[in-house]
Amino acid sequence: MLRLHMIPTNGDATLLRFIEEDKEANILIDGGNRKNECLSYLKSQGVTKINLLIVSHLDEDHIRGLRRVADVIPVDELWIMDISPLIPSATKSLYMMKCYYESKLIMDGKKIKSNNKFTVYDGFNKQIGPFFLEVLSPPKSLYEYLRRPNVVEKVLSSHKGQSIGRYIREEIERQLRKEDVNGNRERHKAIISNVIEQFDLNIPQREDEKELFDKMDVDWKKHDRFYESARSLFNDISIVVKITFDYHGVRETFLFPGDLTNWSLVLATHQDALRGCITKVPHHGSSIHVDTEEYYNYFISQINRLDLRKLFPPPFLNSLDDLNIIFMRYWKNPFFLMPSLPGNLPLKGNLDSRGVYELLSPKHSLIYPYKSSFRLPRLDVRNVIKANSSQTSCNFKQGKVSVSHRREDEPCMDCFNCNERGRGTANMFEWK
Repeated sequence: MLRLHMIPTNGDATLLRFIEEDKEANILIDGGNRKNECLSYLKSQGVTKINLLIVSHLDEDHIRGLRRVADVIPVDELWIMDISPLIPSATKSLYMMKCYYESKLIMDGKKIKSNNKFTVYDGFNKQIGPFFLEVLSPPKSLYEYLRRPNVVEKVLSSHKGQSIGRYIREEIERQLRKEDVNGNRERHKAIISNVIEQFDLNIPQREDEKELFDKMDVDWKKHDRFYESARSLFNDISIVVKITFDYHGVRETFLFPGDLTNWSLVLATHQDALRGCITKVPHHGSSIHVDTEEYYNYFISQINRLDLRKLFPPPFLNSLDDLNIIFMRYWKNPFFLMPSLPGNLPLKGNLDSRGVYELLSPKHSLIYPYKSSFRLPRLDVRNVIKANSSQTSCNFKQGKVSVSHRREDEPCMDCFNCNERGRGTANMFEWK
């Protein structure tokens, strides 16, 4: 029997659990934003061991609840993002330091096996009982990019981390330059590195900061001017993992993308693998996007470099406008060095949430409500998710929602108090 538990906590916490007679496998992805809620739920379900704990990224609403789990329930293996490129810049962002503080508590948890703490990248895979896990993002080259001098500082100073787009351009160029006729690309190898030593932060922390870190609810925008950019950076280096369950005729695929916001690279390299999964919706229904302009611009530069007019003389190619026709027809042709990029992304402009979810076409969308005193999840995005998913875990009954704050007369202010669910009740799905 397979069960998926959407654990009722403020933030994201998902338990994938297989039980049959004396066989059992438990995979926990994130732990929400309350110190005891995730642990209490796991205990209520009789979970005595976690085979794999995945920390998708270091945002507070995904990791705070794991500090108690790591101290109480034995964890065989931990996957967590590589924070070493960010450490030198940590003192610039109080929120970053807070999240490092939380991650350190998880890493040092009494029940975490010391030799099984790993950073995972695109290309890593693992079998745990009937579960097969494939890491689709981030690419290792992203961490290498963040290690360059002053890059993290520039990302933090940009609007919500938008300078990460420069990396995307460079990564596309690197992929197109790469000569690998046999297809043995680095991203297909099992790349894994032990990160125990990397969590020796050695960042001085004042006592007043530590007190702030331990508070349950903090308005970080008041304390850290880099708060939005730090969260954006964490989101875009989320561990994206696809989990396939296959046992005695039951086969289901699950996609856990953390809070990935910019889907450009993962859709370019893994679009087919992402379609039709039972998908955990990133960031509680906030907007996500793809920068297709990056692909188009680079493709045009490659066309100009190859001088296709010599290969396609008139009337086959009369102007640059005709490139669109060739672009559409030969997008996946190895001649153009772009066999892995998707053929149904638009030629110009960006994909917003609607376009991304049309490509993903989730079999079932799992939406975690976020109990907030100042805003609600985006209703327009939720409606897009509903339109492109076979089913969702939300009834979408809320009315018009203001963008930046909620009003007392707005419905569905707190999904966990929904009359149809009952307070503190988990969404649970079962396959036999």
